[in-house]
Amino acid sequence: MKIVLLKRGINKYFIFLLLGLILLLSGADYFYYNQRLYPGIYIKEINLGNKTLSEAENTVKNLQMTFWGPGEEKESLTLKNLGVEILNDEMIHQCYQMGRQRIWPFNYLDRLSLKKGSYISLPYKINDNQLYESVDNLINTFNRAPADAGFEIVKETAQLNPEKFGFQVQKENLVQEILKNLEQEETPLQITVPGTEITPDFTVSHFVEKGITQQMASFTTAFDASYEERVHNIELAASIINKHLIAPGDIFSFNQIVGDTTPDKGYKEALIIQGGEFTTGYGGGVCQVSSTLYNAALLSNMQILERHNHRFMAAYVSAGRDAAVSYGTYDLMFRNNRDHHILINTRVENGEITIAIVGGGLEEEVEIETNYLNYIEPSLRIEVTSQLAPGEEEKLKGKPGGTIKVWRIIQRPDGEKSEEILSVDTYLPYPAILRKGKAD
Repeated sequence: MKIVLLKRGINKYFIFLLLGLILLLSGADYFYYNQRLYPGIYIKEINLGNKTLSEAENTVKNLQMTFWGPGEEKESLTLKNLGVEILNDEMIHQCYQMGRQRIWPFNYLDRLSLKKGSYISLPYKINDNQLYESVDNLINTFNRAPADAGFEIVKETAQLNPEKFGFQVQKENLVQEILKNLEQEETPLQITVPGTEITPDFTVSHFVEKGITQQMASFTTAFDASYEERVHNIELAASIINKHLIAPGDIFSFNQIVGDTTPDKGYKEALIIQGGEFTTGYGGGVCQVSSTLYNAALLSNMQILERHNHRFMAAYVSAGRDAAVSYGTYDLMFRNNRDHHILINTRVENGEITIAIVGGGLEEEVEIETNYLNYIEPSLRIEVTSQLAPGEEEKLKGKPGGTIKVWRIIQRPDGEKSEEILSVDTYLPYPAILRKGKAD
């Protein structure tokens, strides 16, 4: 009899304990969610469940829309910056009422249905001016011009850079995509930017079709970067012949492509040779471009049709390997003697100009040899000047003269070897000058 009473006492204790626990948990649940949203409430892909009203309000206030452009580029803007004003009070009130159709605790089934995921629409209004301003900024971000495939000289070697496709954003379509996204409850705040792909004029396939696949030869000369006007002229002339395409059998004329070096074309006055003397003139420095190109053409085994040496030896290239140009008088001309196109590439930087000829590769080995037939030491000319103090002296180096023979040696893959005389050039010596201060 005592055992039965004991069991009944334990059962009553357990029931009271269980009821107490239920009441405790229920009370905790009531007070926890009194100012919180029930789980399972979503605005777009954002889970607002378990957030306090202020937390939910801040979350919605900072909602961002992400825009995906070409090449996985992306840009994120808050809805506020996009010109979308969220009607927060209305929306938070709507969220808070979800699962509270009946009073607690009789709303259990309503809350249970929320856990499957309940999405509500965004109440908002649009500032049209700000929306279009933001869309214009997005256009500036994602629009890009196409870039042609081409060769770039890197450490005296021309390397092929593949083309880059451009992109043009479709403005009105983007605006419509934004508005459409805002209306769709379950769609994440992400948009693939609508646009049109722009194909560049020259692709890698264009070069391959023309047989332009690799460097044939390149040549580099150095200059004093402190002479700004001369450097400017070198850069200008080099930019004009850069990426110039020459078809099989066609003739390249430096004067025809570069034209006259007049000030209206942007050329500046720099040191030139005129009338047997060094003086200044528009386009000084351009001959270094033609001389560098001449050597690249020689090493590419192009057929040289016209070339002239300077009256005095040039400082930037070996005697016999310069190429003087003067519009209407002296020209540099060569023929593309290959069965494929060739491309001229130039680079001017760090006190050097490099010119490469790009085409279908060069099977033969090309060497250029020079030999002095005679050599003339420069004479000494003494000048007395008041620009120097009495007894003070200054010596300016002269230039030697002489006759130089230049030839090209071709070694072909089959073992055949040939030689071609390119030129026999005569250079005048330029005297060294000893300047002395004039005595009082």
